[in-house]
Amino acid sequence: MMNAEESSSSESSASPAGQRQLLSILPFVFSLLLFLALGAYQLRLPGLHYDEAKEAGLNAMQLVTWQPLTAFRDATIQIGPWRLPLMMQDYIGSLNVLLATPFLALGGVKVVALRGLPLLIAALTLLLTWRVAWRLGGPLAAAATALLLAVNPSFVFWSRQGIFVTNLTALLFMASLLTGLRWWGERRPRDLWLTALFWGLGIYAKLLFVWAIGAMGGVVIGKLVNWAIGKLANTPRSTQYAVRNTQSANHNPSTTLRPSRKSQIANRKSEIRVWLTAAACFLVPLLPLLIFNLRTGGTLTSIFGNLGHSYYGVDNTAYLANLAARLGQLRILLRGDHLWYLGGLFANPWAPWIAGGLVVAAVALRIGRSEIADRRSQIADRRSQIADRKSQIANRKLVLSPVEGSQIGESPRHRVTVSPCHRVTSWSPLLPVALLALMVAQSAFTVSDLFITHYALLLPLIPLAGGLAVGALWTGQGSAGAEERGSRSTGEQNSLCHSFASLRTSSERVDDEQRDATQHQRRVSHPAAGDASLRPAKPMRGYAQHDTVGSALLRSTVLIKPALALLALLAALAWAGGDLWTTLRYHRALAASGGHASHSDAIYDLADYLDSSGAVAPLALDWGIDAQVRFLTANRVQPIELFGYADLDAPDAGFAGRVGSFMEDPDSLYLAHTGEDTVFHGRVEALAALAQARGLQLHEAARFAERSGRPLFVVYGLVSPR
Repeated sequence: MMNAEESSSSESSASPAGQRQLLSILPFVFSLLLFLALGAYQLRLPGLHYDEAKEAGLNAMQLVTWQPLTAFRDATIQIGPWRLPLMMQDYIGSLNVLLATPFLALGGVKVVALRGLPLLIAALTLLLTWRVAWRLGGPLAAAATALLLAVNPSFVFWSRQGIFVTNLTALLFMASLLTGLRWWGERRPRDLWLTALFWGLGIYAKLLFVWAIGAMGGVVIGKLVNWAIGKLANTPRSTQYAVRNTQSANHNPSTTLRPSRKSQIANRKSEIRVWLTAAACFLVPLLPLLIFNLRTGGTLTSIFGNLGHSYYGVDNTAYLANLAARLGQLRILLRGDHLWYLGGLFANPWAPWIAGGLVVAAVALRIGRSEIADRRSQIADRRSQIADRKSQIANRKLVLSPVEGSQIGESPRHRVTVSPCHRVTSWSPLLPVALLALMVAQSAFTVSDLFITHYALLLPLIPLAGGLAVGALWTGQGSAGAEERGSRSTGEQNSLCHSFASLRTSSERVDDEQRDATQHQRRVSHPAAGDASLRPAKPMRGYAQHDTVGSALLRSTVLIKPALALLALLAALAWAGGDLWTTLRYHRALAASGGHASHSDAIYDLADYLDSSGAVAPLALDWGIDAQVRFLTANRVQPIELFGYADLDAPDAGFAGRVGSFMEDPDSLYLAHTGEDTVFHGRVEALAALAQARGLQLHEAARFAERSGRPLFVVYGLVSPR
């Protein structure tokens, strides 16, 4: 009976906690389902992009159907019966190929099956971003972050074509940020190893992941420097001298708690093993990249060959101009008016203002509470000093050393210490802002172009900053309340707090324990001295006014807290509502247009035409045709790219020789874009001139247009003039 009663009571007590946990998860589940609904709707649109097919679909299809692999730069590695590509571009690895293979094996060689991979990756990114927000700001911040990310138009439509933007990097970024926070707070080796592994995978996935590593490293260095400066600034020289004297006076080799030398050596060896394992975790995912460059040197050539001017003409020496362009793109990313190829331009004009306002308000509130906490701390420190002096005068008959006199009567509550725990989670909304700023600063340098799609990597940071700001404004205190109530560094919200506390060495912690024990012994040995901190503090001249001011500031903060919390929640809902409406408008436009330019669904019609006409190897005179046709026809149609990548504006010297061997075949078909959509210009004109020299004429065999009627693709043939 007793066991049954105890069991029922424990179940009843655990039930409310379980219900609260379930309720805190429900907002994320709602956001996830909403995102999947928005992301999966009409998933076949827009049309398959060249990069989607080239960087994953084509090779994955060849692996599934056991066809010969067409690898980039013919760089492959043999693993059992499989010949796997090392890289998809000089700076993009083949992770998407490996991940897409099971999707095509299960769903068939279809666009929807291929896009299922990036949609799942985006859902996992949403999960990890929510988890990071929970760790830094609690359940409300996590719920706001998840909702803002789930309805963000850039996130929704980039996730549908995630291979096009390599959205795998965003997942690895959020994963490394989460494990990095865990390691920084708890110092578990496995978190360090996972962070290193995610960093290596991120660089292999796409080289620009170094932006994320550089930003995280910059934040860590900044926090360490700030902590060191704060510790030195808040530790008086007299206190340092007193502590050193106390340690030397009470040092007893027989009772010391310092670890033995053997133990120190063992600990040092253990730390070295941990860091060596982390280095291995970082380097192992980079082995394909290293092998690729040993064979081809492609990545090194791409980087060092584009340091001054990139392939697309970006002047990397004009850093400030590039940075201004990148900052403009960040604003466009917040508004969402860059997805023109879906059929229109739509924006949430209030998003930049709401995002900036939330972060500024959260920081302003935190600064205000910090000022109040500092005033109260100064008053408490001054009272403690006066109480110590009174205690020394009252006990002047005792023979005390200067060190002992300064320590007697000191209350642990008033001890002059600077806990790093109070300097991290308090400013958690600024963590994603700092990461964002550092990544944007790095992005002004490029070896390709200032593509806004590069910002798929940092996109989750924007909702994360907004969600953390909402959480801070709703609670009204963040960790400022912790400063007033004392340290409450348990739980996940204070993970960063542990990071700075863990910077202290074991010997320093032992010294603190010895100093506390010594002070306690002195109080026991000299009961006459008493403890001044236990006596009621009397009003002090000159400090009552400051106390009144601090109380007034605190009361004013308490009064505006509900208003700020309500405004923050309404602002977040307005932001999310505007983004949701923008996303729905894009979906409606996409259903009508089918996509524009290189994203048009006209590519499906072209592939069907070539497949049904029996064309085996048509000749592509422009970029953006070959890979999609191969994938959509399961390699039954294999276009041959003859345009040459050397020059965007005119064909190279070898163009005539490459085309000439095919002009003898009257059944040869030539694929090109119409004028305004042409990427590599002059090829059609050069072909027409070569045909005329041979007594032939360029003939338009077929034309394919977008749903709007605007022509996009042209199929040419060569005929004899009548």
